[in-house]
Amino acid sequence: MNLFMNIFMNILIVLFIVLFIFKIFINKEGLTGNVTDPVKTYQPYDPTNPLILAQQNAGNIQILKGQMDELIGMKKELSDVSGNLILLSDQVNQIMLQQSNYATQHAPSLPIVDVNENETAS
Repeated sequence: MNLFMNIFMNILIVLFIVLFIFKIFINKEGLTGNVTDPVKTYQPYDPTNPLILAQQNAGNIQILKGQMDELIGMKKELSDVSGNLILLSDQVNQIMLQQSNYATQHAPSLPIVDVNENETAS
């Protein structure tokens, strides 16, 4: 039973790590990959016109500021998820300990012998 609980706990931990990585991947893809609005994407510089350079620079600064604000928000989510993972691990350990104690308390001290088994052997 203890082996089963260890395996179960390891599966839960791996599952939450995979979900955590998946969440990071989705947020990262949202920041860099799937933006189709040309106003909200980073624009390369055109070195021929100084006025355009200034406008592109201002626009790129706004885009970068928005991305940094999203990253700061993700930092809080990351710490929340990390804290929840630690709490979940502690709870699983407590459940395993309780089940182990229950099994120890309710397990018979002597092996159970089936009376019918002796009759069929004769």
